[in-house]
Amino acid sequence: MKKTAKSENVRVLIAESNKQLSAYGWNEGLFPTTGFATKNISSGFSAGLQMSWNIFDGGANRTAVKNSKINLETQELALEEIKIQVDRDVANTYGDFLNRKKVFELLERAISTAQNNYDRSLDRFRLGQLTSLELRQAQINLLNARMNANMAKYQAKLSELTYLQACGQLLNVPL
Repeated sequence: MKKTAKSENVRVLIAESNKQLSAYGWNEGLFPTTGFATKNISSGFSAGLQMSWNIFDGGANRTAVKNSKINLETQELALEEIKIQVDRDVANTYGDFLNRKKVFELLERAISTAQNNYDRSLDRFRLGQLTSLELRQAQINLLNARMNANMAKYQAKLSELTYLQACGQLLNVPL
């Protein structure tokens, strides 16, 4: 997943697109400085055409090219920074997912323990060794254990989706 994250993460794809777009502003060309006709000879009907050639532009073209190169370098640096952030996000979200999954597994065991406790309490209640209040507390403990496990499962699933999103694989997961 780490390998595909750098190529399929949305932020990386946007940064690469920005880099490509900034490259469009940078064009190099060699143009003659005296590209105009020196003579004009005509006989018969004639029409006029006026052309202008800016011989001295105050360095505007050179400045524009330099600015485009700087913009391209800036976009390349931004892309590298985003790739580093994506690596960090993938590692963090994967660790979070594993932690939440482990919490869910532990809380599932807590359900088993609470179920055993409730079964023993019910047997003791039938024998008259337990009050209805104590039986009710065992029921509440069992319900709380189930609710906590369900919440942990939900949190683990959210963490998994966050991890898949960081890897750029969210839409590739079958339903």
